[in-house]
Amino acid sequence: MENSFQWIYVKNLLRKTHEPLTNKHFHQKGVEKLKSLMQCVLYVRSDDFRLSARMVSIITVGLIITYKITFIVMTKVYDMTRFFQENIICQFAEIGIDVQSTDTDAMIALRKLLFIAYKFVITFKECFLMTMVTCFVLNLIFLNQTLITYR
Repeated sequence: MENSFQWIYVKNLLRKTHEPLTNKHFHQKGVEKLKSLMQCVLYVRSDDFRLSARMVSIITVGLIITYKITFIVMTKVYDMTRFFQENIICQFAEIGIDVQSTDTDAMIALRKLLFIAYKFVITFKECFLMTMVTCFVLNLIFLNQTLITYR
């Protein structure tokens, strides 16, 4: 039991961690804070800690399900925005993109409104896709960190 990784982990948790304060140079303190910040962001592997296989399996399955749902939602929203974009282009084709001298004020207002709607759809599609890609990358990073802790 004393050689198991659980025992080593608990023993290290109960060890006294307080170090006496000393006068260190400002640069050394900055370097230490930077290292501690990097350790918070990046996982530092500990030899005496392992996640159980059940926990890693549950996290992995959850992340795979999250990925599949994200992919389905991303494709549906992309199709929906493409549908709106095509309809706005068809409306532009019917009324004409350029302003003509025979256009009424209502036609000019409609053209401006269609242009604003087109820009909104394009911007929404770009923002949504970037958000989904970011979520996907964070999902992969979390999965990678989880699998690193398992060994």
